[in-house]
Amino acid sequence: MLSGITQKTLNRYQEATEKIEASMRRLAEGKPDLGSADKVKSTRISNTIHTLKTANKVVKQNQDLLETALAGTDAIHAVVVKMKEVAAEAQDDQLTSEQRQALVDEYNTLAAEIDFVAENTEYDGTELIDGSFGTKTITIDGPSSDQDVSIALGDLTLEGLEIGAYTDSNNQAVAASSLSSVLDAEDAVIRLEAALATLETERSNQIAKIERFDFTISHLGNMIRMNEEAVATINDFDEAAEMANLTSYQIEQQTALALMAQANQLSTSVLQLLGG
Repeated sequence: MLSGITQKTLNRYQEATEKIEASMRRLAEGKPDLGSADKVKSTRISNTIHTLKTANKVVKQNQDLLETALAGTDAIHAVVVKMKEVAAEAQDDQLTSEQRQALVDEYNTLAAEIDFVAENTEYDGTELIDGSFGTKTITIDGPSSDQDVSIALGDLTLEGLEIGAYTDSNNQAVAASSLSSVLDAEDAVIRLEAALATLETERSNQIAKIERFDFTISHLGNMIRMNEEAVATINDFDEAAEMANLTSYQIEQQTALALMAQANQLSTSVLQLLGG
């Protein structure tokens, strides 16, 4: 009988000890032990968060790319505006040869700046507005479905804007614009106005896509936040309640120890009586 009581008490002690160890582990980790259903749900939501964060990163990188392209486009636009002002001055048939030459030199210097900007506007090693980018499609992965977005960047070099020498739609070579004469200056103004229209369209397209990405980034950010809150709710850990449980388990353990001590003492007394 005493051995049965001792065994039961030992079992209570071992159970209490296991509960104490588990409670201390939860306190150290700061999270509860989840059931299988909650584990599956938490894993699913965590995978969704990973997908959303990856998508957000892709969108942000391409928005940065477009903003870089826009900076180059704005710089070229400013140069073309100045070139048009110089070309307008060159339409004056009262200019001396020295005055005209000064305008020609300024015009050519500005023209060289266009190609410099176009060829040195790049993002992460990718040239953007020199005509080599073309159209690229990016895929934004989503938890339920993916979205393909096309990014197109034009050729904003002198040739691409048809300010410099280029080949027309009839495969005819067209010389670079010039201010050598009044007629050349008038032609240059026309070509520069067309170039400005091209730049305005290019700039408008870039801004529209940047703004679209703003909305996408905002939406993805909200989705990430809400899913992270959902995971936090599943993994919510009540430290005060766990501390109370730990205290209860420790009392159980101490009680079992006391009972075992009493059982051992009683067993010793019985043996002594039997021996006497």
